[in-house]
Amino acid sequence: MGWSVYDVVNDNPELFYVSGGYSYYYTTDGYVTSIIPAYISDSKDDILEMKDKFNAAVETKKFTVLKKGVKSNAVKKCRHFL
Repeated sequence: MGWSVYDVVNDNPELFYVSGGYSYYYTTDGYVTSIIPAYISDSKDDILEMKDKFNAAVETKKFTVLKKGVKSNAVKKCRHFL
């Protein structure tokens, strides 16, 4: 399960505030019922501020890329380079 969590976090740069650690709960049959990620901050306000800065940076880069006439699927890939 560790690689699945790792893959989700790394495939979604907008989840940058997830540290990569996690805990999980499962049934007696071994089925996972929930996964709780660990965050880089315990403060919701800190995370919201970081998300605002991230989104602003994405919009700035997206505008720059679109202005240069690059296709939208390339814009999605730009998020990984912020």
